[in-house]
Amino acid sequence: MLTWKNNLTPVSEQFDDIYFSPENGLEETKHVFIKGNDLYNRWRNWNIQNAFCILELGFGTGLNFLTTWKEYLEYKDRFRLHFISIEKFPLNREEISKALSIFSELVEIKKEFLSSYQDLIPGMNYFQF
Repeated sequence: MLTWKNNLTPVSEQFDDIYFSPENGLEETKHVFIKGNDLYNRWRNWNIQNAFCILELGFGTGLNFLTTWKEYLEYKDRFRLHFISIEKFPLNREEISKALSIFSELVEIKKEFLSSYQDLIPGMNYFQF
């Protein structure tokens, strides 16, 4: 079950935990996920013959995915990105849309993502962008 802190920040009732920092969720994602995995440096030096794969445990709101996708666009002509995420408790389309609505720099990429996203079914769900 999902609740909302200040009507903006998604909170998992089951785990009593927020999905991202209400003060700076996007910067937190860039620092912890993008920079923490040294993605800029790895992408600059990546062999263009190979796809770059990321496996994430816990898709959550999709903030890591959308931020990664947005940053990857600078490198899209060099290699293909495969982003694989495993999520036991997926959010529905409306919950994801509301959770990401506070990030103005992700508006366009969020629209593209949500135009293809459907509520998930048990098993594997595949999306290509």
